[in-house]
Amino acid sequence: MLRQERERRSLPAPSLVVFCDLHISSKMQPAVESLLYQFGDDSADCNEKHQWRCSRLDCIRCYDLLRGYFWLGKARGSYITLDLNLQQKRCDRHTQIPFMCLSETGGIRQYICPLHKCEGHGDLVEGPDEPSTLTASLNETRTRKQIKQREELKIFTAFALSAGIGYSKVESGEEPYPDIRCIVNGGECWFELGEIVDEEFAERTSPNRRCFRGGFEFPLDTPLQRIIEKKCGKTYETNGGPIDLVLYYGKLPADTSAPGHIERYRTHLASLTAQGKFCRVWIFDSWNQKILWKTS
Repeated sequence: MLRQERERRSLPAPSLVVFCDLHISSKMQPAVESLLYQFGDDSADCNEKHQWRCSRLDCIRCYDLLRGYFWLGKARGSYITLDLNLQQKRCDRHTQIPFMCLSETGGIRQYICPLHKCEGHGDLVEGPDEPSTLTASLNETRTRKQIKQREELKIFTAFALSAGIGYSKVESGEEPYPDIRCIVNGGECWFELGEIVDEEFAERTSPNRRCFRGGFEFPLDTPLQRIIEKKCGKTYETNGGPIDLVLYYGKLPADTSAPGHIERYRTHLASLTAQGKFCRVWIFDSWNQKILWKTS
């Protein structure tokens, strides 16, 4: 029992409410980031990093016990930025961590120790500031289908720019049509998109999940094979127009062994055009905005 109590006292209080230190009327929301580590050519590890994020859409301020308050962008590949001039002191009741966080005590904003049952406290803060109208999540006002279509249009736009494809009148397609319809050189063209990503990684790191459930290992070579097999098994309506297949790296970057994986499945990729289903097949790295491979 004593050991369990000591462990609880080393963790944040269950009822802890954290406010942004730059927008003191805005509560911060618990968030989990994914940290990736590649081992060899065919596998990688995904580990979780817990923190709090400002609920304002126009703010990238975050907080955790080890670093205190810091900036971390929402874009892929973002890195942590600290400003020691804005940093609060650590709780003097503990040897190393934590940095104090801005919370609420008796209706007043005050810096407190975030650890369970610790009564350490710091400065009072005047305020609060003006409430933000930008606190609602964009995903709350869109259906999953709309979110998917928006992301597909974003990927297609970046792909077309990298591939040098001029187009007009782009729109999302509805099944049984491919994902994207547009006009190229005056004619109707279709593009089917497919993300190269491990299914377990996509499912366990989805923003719709409430719990990350700890680190895990996943393969890097099989996602390309699986998306090829998936697209081989689908049929499409195109009104007689041509259709290209764009396989892309989205949630995961193209790792250093991606060229080897592409070479390994070159025959499978070629079969997609040999069957007459697709006119061309492309592999697009959306992280670096680069075409990695295309059928000749």
